[in-house]
Amino acid sequence: MTLRGVIVCLFELFLIILALGTEINEFFYVAICVAGLLAFSLFSLIIASLTLRVDSKINKKSAIREDKIEYTLYLYGVALIPVVAYLALKTTELEFQHKSRKRYSFVLLPSFSFEHKFAFEIPTVHVGRWDIGIKKMRFEDVFGLFSFPLLRLGKRDFAVDLAVMPKIHNLHKMQEALNTGVFGSTSLKSAETGDLLGDSRLYKEGDSLKRINWKLSARTRTMYSRQYEVPQKPKVVIVVDNAVSNGTVSDMADIICETAISLSNFFLSHNNMIDIISVREKANSENKLHKLREYSDIHKMQYAFSYLKFYKNDLPLRSDMFEEFNISKADRLYIVSTNPAVEMLSDFIDINKGDKIAKCFVPKTEFSSELAKFDKVCIHLASVNQIVDAVGEAL
Repeated sequence: MTLRGVIVCLFELFLIILALGTEINEFFYVAICVAGLLAFSLFSLIIASLTLRVDSKINKKSAIREDKIEYTLYLYGVALIPVVAYLALKTTELEFQHKSRKRYSFVLLPSFSFEHKFAFEIPTVHVGRWDIGIKKMRFEDVFGLFSFPLLRLGKRDFAVDLAVMPKIHNLHKMQEALNTGVFGSTSLKSAETGDLLGDSRLYKEGDSLKRINWKLSARTRTMYSRQYEVPQKPKVVIVVDNAVSNGTVSDMADIICETAISLSNFFLSHNNMIDIISVREKANSENKLHKLREYSDIHKMQYAFSYLKFYKNDLPLRSDMFEEFNISKADRLYIVSTNPAVEMLSDFIDINKGDKIAKCFVPKTEFSSELAKFDKVCIHLASVNQIVDAVGEAL
C-alpha cells in the first residue's frame, strides 16, 4: 500500500466512525463510495498480478562504449482494469557502487488478449562487464492507492550480462611520421636468404658460400659477401595498470582501455607485433600477457578489456611489478597508469636516449608538479577526448 492509500484508508475509517457516531446517512454514503474505490483499486492489482506474464531480451550482448543498446520488455496476459506499471531498470551508466536505479512508468489499458512490448534505450557509458535489465517491477492502480510487486526476485532473473568494449580512436596525426619510415617496415635483421637490400661487404669467417659475391670478388681479387636482410616487425609493449589512484574508477578505466586499444590498433595496422601486459589485477593480483600478431586480434582484445577489473589503489606502479616480462627487448614501450613511479619515469629518459622509445600516458584529473618534471616521457590525459591529439603527437 502506498502513502496515498494509507491516507485514504484512514479517511475511510474516520468516515465510518463518524457515521456510526452521528447516524447521519450522508456519511455512510461517502464511506461506501470510498470503500468501493479501495476495492476497485485492490481488485485491479490482484487481477494484473495473476494474469500478466513478463519476458525480456536485449538486441546484442556486446557493444562499443557510447553505443546504444535496446532492452525490450514483453508483457502478456489479460488486463481487465487499467493499471500503472513502475519499472526499475539496471543500466550501464551507473557506477559500481550506486544502488539507485532508473525508474520508468507506463499505463496498461484494458485488453482481453494483452500482448505488448516496451523498448528502453540503455546507454553504454563505461567500459566493463555490466549486469543490466529489470531490477524490479511493481504495479499500482490508476489512483495510486496500492502497489504490488510483479517480479519476485529469486524466482527468475531478467538481468543480462553486457560486455561494453573500449572505443578505438583513430590516431590520424601520426600519418606524417609513418610516411617518413619510422615504423615496422624500416627495422631490419640479417638472414641467409631474402631480398638484396644492402651493398656487399668484406667476407667474414663463417659466411656461407651462398652469400659470396663471386663477380665482385673476381674483379677486386678480394672476397666479398652479399648483405642480405629481411624486414623485421618491431615489437611494441603496452602496459595497462588496473590500479587507479585518482578520479572516478570508471572514468579512468575508460581512458586507460581506450588509450591502449587505440595504440594497438595503430601499430598493428602498420605491421608491428603487440604485447599488452595487464598488471595489478584485483581478482588475483597477477599480471596477464596478451599477444596481438594479426589485425584480427584487435576485436578479441577489445572484448578482453571488458573483463578487466579496475579499483582504487594509491601504490605507485614500479617496473619490478612486471619484471617477469622481458620488456627490454621492446622497440617501443608504452605504459598507461594513473600513478607511475618516479624511478620508472627516470629510466624512461635513459631509454629514449638510445634507439628505443618509452612513454607513459597518465590519466589524471590534474597533473602534479612532480610528474610535470618528466614532460618528455609523461603525457597527461584528462579525458578520452584528448586521446587522439595527445597520444598521436606523443608517438
